[in-house]
Amino acid sequence: MISKLLSELKPNGSASYLLQTYVTAASSKKMKDRLSHETLSRPFYNSLNDLPSSHFPKPQHTTCDASASLRDKAFLFTLLNFNTRTPIPNLTVQAKAARDGKPFEVYTEKTQVEFHALLCELLEEYESSVGKLAAHHGSAQPGDTEYRKNLYAAAIYGDTLLHLARSSAIEKHLKTVEPLLSDLRQDKSDDAK
Repeated sequence: MISKLLSELKPNGSASYLLQTYVTAASSKKMKDRLSHETLSRPFYNSLNDLPSSHFPKPQHTTCDASASLRDKAFLFTLLNFNTRTPIPNLTVQAKAARDGKPFEVYTEKTQVEFHALLCELLEEYESSVGKLAAHHGSAQPGDTEYRKNLYAAAIYGDTLLHLARSSAIEKHLKTVEPLLSDLRQDKSDDAK
């Protein structure tokens, strides 16, 4: 199967997409199981999803180095062609500024609630699309349009999450909301010291 995929890779940029969809399709069942795991994933997702955005502390302003700026720009570029149900007007302004070569900042007091809502939406939609894709595991037939639709959705949400996870904005966001998150450590022996 890998040799067939590698033989189809073309220099026009579709190589990354083909590899991404192959890995997504081949790993969907394992990804679904990990995303929905009751002790490893769900508590963290629930803690993040249940945060009261009205109580977010003001984010600390930190300057980005060139590498962080490039990662943030890549994330913002994905937003320009991505339809969300979460309104993100302030992030869209920053994305357009990045596209136009103007100064931009992804994670600010104006964007932090949008960023958090977008993160939660992406996690929810990714889990849902991977779950639907995993339901086809082993039974998909060539030309199955429902399977292709679910594969496309899982790949798109996964790619957007990947760009978000690589951004400096996620680091800033998690540092900002850390005091509000539930303490989900299994080993609490450090607390006794």
